[in-house]
Amino acid sequence: MSNQTWNANQYIDHASFVSHLGSLVMAMLNPCAGESILDLGCGDGALTIKIQEAGARLLGVDSSESMIRAAKTRGLSAEVGNGEKLKFSN
Repeated sequence: MSNQTWNANQYIDHASFVSHLGSLVMAMLNPCAGESILDLGCGDGALTIKIQEAGARLLGVDSSESMIRAAKTRGLSAEVGNGEKLKFSN
């Protein structure tokens, strides 16, 4: 995994359009109450919060500590992690 540095505040100020573009994916995902979803690369949680609002149980994972801090300020369950090394089953 490459070492990238992300600044959540700058991302929110200059790249929030990314979460708006992801709305189409949200429509296809169609999260349901009680469903468990892993949001890998959750970033600042702008889309993740919409999954939570639909009633799904979720975990957001991102490699950036700054992004995870931002996601947690939204009240999300989120943690710093490497998507290539996650230990989940099912």
